[in-house]
Amino acid sequence: MNRQTLLQRYADGERDFCDLTLPQIDLSHTTLTHSAFIQTDLTEASFQQSELNNTSFNSAILDGANFEQANLSQSDLSMAELTRANLSYGVLNLASLMGAELREGYLVMAKLLGCDLSGANLTGATLLGSSCMGANFAGADLSGANFSRAYLYLKCQKRTPVIAEGLTVR
Repeated sequence: MNRQTLLQRYADGERDFCDLTLPQIDLSHTTLTHSAFIQTDLTEASFQQSELNNTSFNSAILDGANFEQANLSQSDLSMAELTRANLSYGVLNLASLMGAELREGYLVMAKLLGCDLSGANLTGATLLGSSCMGANFAGADLSGANFSRAYLYLKCQKRTPVIAEGLTVR
């Protein structure tokens, strides 16, 4: 399936794009809200500046995918393979990335407010300047992750906000 066919199917009301093989497809600058790409191979696909809120990428293969400036609010990326994916400047507020593989991922200036990253692998990920207020990192592997200039809100008894200036989590 190519870009034109997928967008025509979406325009016709189809929202189920599960179990497909669509590597390197360019879906930049599109609106695909409330869609499902469950277990779809989207290796190195481009979703740059796309509207993808409330979309499911559960267990999808998104290695090297480009989601720069995309809106993924309230989307499900649980168990997705996102190694070296670019989510920079993206909006992932209230998204679920439980158990996702985000090794060496780029989340520069990403908005992760209330995002669930529990059990995610963020080894070597770059989260420079990202907003992580209310994000859940329980059980996540943050080895070598870079949170320089990130805004973290630690869930502790006093609920004290912490500015993570220059912090690199190892």
